[in-house]
Amino acid sequence: MWLLAVSQGLQSFGTSVFAISLALLAGQNGDFLGLGLVLAARTIPTVVVALFGGVAADLWSKKLLAILTLLGVAVLNVATLFSVVHQGLGPITQVISLASGLISAFGAPALYTLLPSVVSAENNFRANAVVRTFRNAGSLLGPILATFVSTSFQTTSGIALSSVFFVCSALCILPVRISGVVTRSEGIKKDIRAAFSALKDHRWFGHLLLFWALFLALQSGFTSVLQPIAATSKAGPASYGAMAAALAVGYLMGSLLCTKWKVEKSLLTASVGFFALCSLPNFALATFAQPLWWCLAAMVAGLGLEISGVAWGSALQTRVPEEHLGKFSSLDYAVSFGLLPVGYALCGFLGASLPTNSLLLVGGWILLLGPLAYLAVSYRFDVKNSLSAGRTDFESPEKA
Repeated sequence: MWLLAVSQGLQSFGTSVFAISLALLAGQNGDFLGLGLVLAARTIPTVVVALFGGVAADLWSKKLLAILTLLGVAVLNVATLFSVVHQGLGPITQVISLASGLISAFGAPALYTLLPSVVSAENNFRANAVVRTFRNAGSLLGPILATFVSTSFQTTSGIALSSVFFVCSALCILPVRISGVVTRSEGIKKDIRAAFSALKDHRWFGHLLLFWALFLALQSGFTSVLQPIAATSKAGPASYGAMAAALAVGYLMGSLLCTKWKVEKSLLTASVGFFALCSLPNFALATFAQPLWWCLAAMVAGLGLEISGVAWGSALQTRVPEEHLGKFSSLDYAVSFGLLPVGYALCGFLGASLPTNSLLLVGGWILLLGPLAYLAVSYRFDVKNSLSAGRTDFESPEKA
């Protein structure tokens, strides 16, 4: 379990260093469009490839798939380094990013289903808490290291360094012993058909998937495209590095808080409500000139996003029958992150043609009022349809 925790911490470290280095490079050049298209290319394969990856993780060796995935990303990060040095964030870098996204999406299910194979069911919750803490620690240290390397050497040095972390992450998995019975998939078509059939009895899951697809795309676009370039142009690369580190501090605080404070009721309300805090960095960047306020806003946003994620995961695990949980998880991953490429590309195009501050303010209001409006509408229908059955918080009839 500790080897897996360290492995995922190193993977998170490498991913963070790579992403921050790209963002700082784009910030130095003011390349909104290039950054948006590179990130979009990296996430385009998520919708389809992740579903096949879930089947592959059931049929083949999870351990082997995880190791090959990490090594493949390491190699493509080195290729990105050479491409960026010679042609910036142009078409070649975007194609490499697409290839990296294919490998990452295919191997993600194997990477994140290793834990149940090495820990007992009664220790699963604590093991997940440890792993999430290591991942959040990696996300915290990544921006700090990337900023230091960028200011002390070259911005592209962080891209090279990220490959080292991915290789080390793969080496940590190598000695892990996998146990447990593998559940075979009946095939991708049957799994997807069964999942959509089960959605009829869990309508809350269906309309929340649409909510996450839209708002995660917007939040990711603002966080990964507009915010880094705006912060870098206003106060230099160190300011955005500090902002990204503060966001990771918020994530770490959120994961530690969730180990002590369990939201057993109103999980869906907590998930959507805490998500609204991600609007704060947009408002801070557009309103204040001091990076300190940007960092405080990012930290609170990270706290809210982590609690939101934990509440959503708990809702899936407790409200979906076990026989459908794997299928619903695959749909959740594919649909929730399916519009990320659109969000990245949209923010790239808008950032290149419209005033940054205006975009940040409009985006902040959308991220704040959208979740609150969704909660208000859902609460009205939930109360209307559930009073007689005693249901609350969008529960399905079987779980009442």
